[in-house]
Amino acid sequence: MKKARRAALGAALVAACVAAALVSGVLSHGAPAADAAGPCQLGGKNGQVKHVIYLQFDNTHFRRDVAGVPSDLEQMPHLLNFLKGDGTLLTNDHTILISHTAGGILASLTGLYPDRNGQTVSNSYDYFQANGVPTFTSSFKYWNNTVAAANDPLPNMVSDGGQTTPAPWLTYTAAGCSVGGVSAANIELENANAIVIQSTLAAAAAAGDTVVKVASVTPFAVGQAITIDTGAASESAVVAAVGTAGATGTGITLSAPLTKAHAAGARVFRTDPTGDVTSLFGEGSDAWNEARDSQLAPAGSAARTLAQTDLVGIAIHCAKGSSPCTNNPNARPDPGTILPGSDNGFQGLFGAKFVNPAVGGTGGCIKATDGTNITDQFGQCGFPGFDGALAKNTLGEVEAMQLHGVPVTFAYISDAHDNHTLARASGPGEADYQQQLKDYDAAFATWFQDLAAHGIDKSNTLFVVTVDEGDHFAGGTGSPDPANPGALAYSHTFCPQPSLTSVTACPANQIGEVNVRIGALLPAGEPPFDIHFDDAPTFYVNGQPNRNDVALRQLERDVAGAKAPNPYKNAVVPVTQRLADTVEEETLHMINADPKRTPSFTMFGDADFFFQTTGLAAACNGASVCVNPGFAWNHGDFQDEIANTWAGFVGPGVANHGVDSATWTDHVDLRPTILSLLGLSDSRTDTPYLDDGRVITEILGKADDRGKGHGNDENDDDDDNGNGNRLERLGAAYKQINAPFGQFGLDTLVASTNALKQPSGQTGDLRYEAIESQIANLTVERDALAGAIRAALNAQAAGTGKIDGGQARDWIKQAQSLLDRAHALAAANPA
Repeated sequence: MKKARRAALGAALVAACVAAALVSGVLSHGAPAADAAGPCQLGGKNGQVKHVIYLQFDNTHFRRDVAGVPSDLEQMPHLLNFLKGDGTLLTNDHTILISHTAGGILASLTGLYPDRNGQTVSNSYDYFQANGVPTFTSSFKYWNNTVAAANDPLPNMVSDGGQTTPAPWLTYTAAGCSVGGVSAANIELENANAIVIQSTLAAAAAAGDTVVKVASVTPFAVGQAITIDTGAASESAVVAAVGTAGATGTGITLSAPLTKAHAAGARVFRTDPTGDVTSLFGEGSDAWNEARDSQLAPAGSAARTLAQTDLVGIAIHCAKGSSPCTNNPNARPDPGTILPGSDNGFQGLFGAKFVNPAVGGTGGCIKATDGTNITDQFGQCGFPGFDGALAKNTLGEVEAMQLHGVPVTFAYISDAHDNHTLARASGPGEADYQQQLKDYDAAFATWFQDLAAHGIDKSNTLFVVTVDEGDHFAGGTGSPDPANPGALAYSHTFCPQPSLTSVTACPANQIGEVNVRIGALLPAGEPPFDIHFDDAPTFYVNGQPNRNDVALRQLERDVAGAKAPNPYKNAVVPVTQRLADTVEEETLHMINADPKRTPSFTMFGDADFFFQTTGLAAACNGASVCVNPGFAWNHGDFQDEIANTWAGFVGPGVANHGVDSATWTDHVDLRPTILSLLGLSDSRTDTPYLDDGRVITEILGKADDRGKGHGNDENDDDDDNGNGNRLERLGAAYKQINAPFGQFGLDTLVASTNALKQPSGQTGDLRYEAIESQIANLTVERDALAGAIRAALNAQAAGTGKIDGGQARDWIKQAQSLLDRAHALAAANPA
């Protein structure tokens, strides 16, 4: 979830282009009717597609979380009935690993698994500094940003060869199609950072001083350029030496005397080179100055929020010559990589401050579907925040873009099961949760009606609606709510577990993940490490040792044997269910082109738990295990309720199959399917690449000729024995060997767990190496086969090749052999 931009900490498709020119005719939003053609010309079925609308929910479920309580989609009937009544709703879709908002959205945006789009661990990850110490950073950064300027200058969105992953809008802007983004991961600014506030002066400083006393010296380094104080009193300095902190400490020595006096408490800060505002707008720009002033404003104030409201979360990537950017003084170069000059003459608008006036905003305000202005919590018009990406706000912004020359939009809608006002989780059937879903449904009802009034409907628009991840609900059974008939009530209280060896009872209707301080479960003497806070934490051991390092191996065994009280099971339980070191992480697409980011190993835990190293709430009374009602929906892990998601397609070229629970898909299939429907291809652009996904041929065309008319005709062979279309069978085999949640990945993960649990000593070490070698060998064979199939599927989709029947049959047989051997390995080495 975007709220999960906490320490563990938050559409992607890549849709395509449509007509940019609009004919006149004023309707309810004061916008022209959407129709006609322009520089953006699509193929697709009979050229019918004129608009593309892609929506990606956060943590919104098709299936029920609690028996007797309608699911999220069931409580949004206007959306559900549209998807299953007018198109195909795929309910056997899957996320990627690690399964979080950033990873889910970015896999969908790019059509690439995490090893090829950079976000192998999200919503945050660690990277190893030169001294071997792992350091935290966020996955959520603008597309052309880096990991860390000095310590790791590679792209945050790193791809093959250490280059920036191809930006998902490039295929469309190159074809003359402007692309809008609303809260979708990394295609708009993700933060308003211009500076890093280092410290404050611990004592007053006078003009001529060469030493200043600071409250903390930790953030400072020799040679660092800093700014002391704000406003007219500010001045620049360079650190020459770093001493000790406090008013009586030795402070920091400057390379030149101060020219001004500064009072105690004055801020000391430096430019944030990897802040999104610095990265995109540049230091000293008007936007950068606004972001700096916003960061220096008092916490909790409107001024502190203003830069996010103005600059973050909303963007338009303009086609050359398109109306949103042409002759617009606010348009700026739109770089596609971290390299200067990679805009190639394209421009973009970044932030509501610049986007909203270009898409019909009045006084900087766009209307939500309920007619209110889209604002932040202080009533300032603009981006409402990622937790404020409620359906009414996101849909209102999307509509404004669609009606003003931006016919391709990717957008995010925040989850319905967190109470964004009270900042707590809500349970299935709880009154506020039900009300939020009701509000979402009302927003969709109004939105569909308003779009249709402007000529945007299923006859000329490709709608794709999906979700970033599934969830495991950590909670008890709700009890009837006397204040809200028909609703359930939950206990939103912290419930400490003071002992690691016994369970303290929580209320039967308790809600909340079981927070665990992982170090408390382990023996003394473990090597220093950091983790990505999660229910599936990745471990980063200091020094980044080899996988068979003795201390690392013992840590893995100790993690495998760790136990903690789970009040939902009324028992002390093993907290680890699966383990993967670098061998299995390779199999699961969890290792990318930046070697500094590779986790030492990954623990897939009991999904009721959330693991961290520090920071359990004070309400836990110092306990190492505590039920935290602030969060109750866990993801990132491997369990089916987390892995299983859904995706709905409606529009020209999409078959009306209703609910399809049989076809196996995952996030990376969305992009190639959309491109196929639109007649576009990544292989025919200036930045070609091969999608990891496959075209979901099962949903194309009419129900009685699906798969035909898309380069798939004449592909049924006599020896298919009625088992279906050859291309579909090849696609299904490809998914099972290559997808993180395919059977190959799940089986090798079982064997990996057994390997990492092996005891120390010659027998255990030999067994560990034997299993690891088998996984590695199978993965090498899998990669070769999957690579060949991937290339063929991409060529087929692009119309530059056709898959031979004999070759397809051979590949399917090879895939089945791989699956059989992986399954046998898992059976011989159970978790």
